[in-house]
This record gives sequence, C-alpha cells and structure tokens, in this order.
Amino acid sequence: MGQYASNFTVPDKDAVTKHTNPKKANWITVHAVSSELSIAEVERLWYRFQQLGCNENGEIPEADLQSLPIQDDAFSRNILKKFMVNKKVTFENFVRGLKWCELSSVEEKVRGLFRMLYNSQPIPKAIFTKILERVYSQPQDKQNIGKTCDTIYKMMDPKNSGK
Repeated sequence: MGQYASNFTVPDKDAVTKHTNPKKANWITVHAVSSELSIAEVERLWYRFQQLGCNENGEIPEADLQSLPIQDDAFSRNILKKFMVNKKVTFENFVRGLKWCELSSVEEKVRGLFRMLYNSQPIPKAIFTKILERVYSQPQDKQNIGKTCDTIYKMMDPKNSGK
C-alpha cells in the first residue's frame, strides 16, 4: 500500500499546516487549493473530520485513535498505519486520502485495499477465500466462492505473478 499511501500522506515539512491552522480564516481555502477540491467540499470534509474528534490543531493523535473500536479490526488498523507516519492523522492527509478514493479507478482502489488488508503483501488465495466465505454468508452463495476467487485473481493478476 506504500505506493498508494504516498498519494495521500504528506510529510510535516511539506504540509499546508506550516502556513495556516484551524483558527485562521484561510484554513479551508488553503486545503482547497492544495487538494484541488472545491471550497464547499473541503468545508464538508472539515465538518466530518471534526465529528471524528480532531484536536485544535486539525489532527487526530494516535492516542485518540487507539481508544476507538476500529482498533479491533485488522483492516482498519492497517489503514491507520498508513496515516500514522507522524503519529497522527492530519486533516490534509484525510482530505488527500478521500480524494484518492474519489479519483482512483475501481481496479486501483481494489489493489490498494488488498495491500492495506494484508500489510502490503499479496493476499494468498486461501486467505481471500476465507474473506469471501465471511462476505457471502448465504448457503446458495457459498457454492460459488471458489469460482469467484479464481475470477477475481485472474482479473487482478493476469500474469499469475502472485501480486
């Protein structure tokens, strides 16, 4: 996922927060310009980020994230690891991550999610089969899990490279 996370994580030295903070009038505008999103969209994202519990610096520190129930889920933990380079999720990285989700193709999103799910390693078919077994819980769906898994792997890895 590193190649994907680099699209939405910004090192502190390059962050727009060097030029602004949530108390300044230009907070939304600076983020809109840096992310190439509309001011209205950045305002909505800022409202949502505040609902998630950001602090007065526009960040969600690692300690706050560890108290959330999402820590019980391996997938959520792996997503957060990609954001936690600086031991916090910044508003800028949050915006960039959501923009990546909006602009990426379905194939790129699936590849990225697969990488996040298994710590940037290719997911073995056996583990993916177990995931499908949990997703498709109805008996009539379970009979096609092997075929579904094979189809997905052929589509995502046409050269059968294991990645």
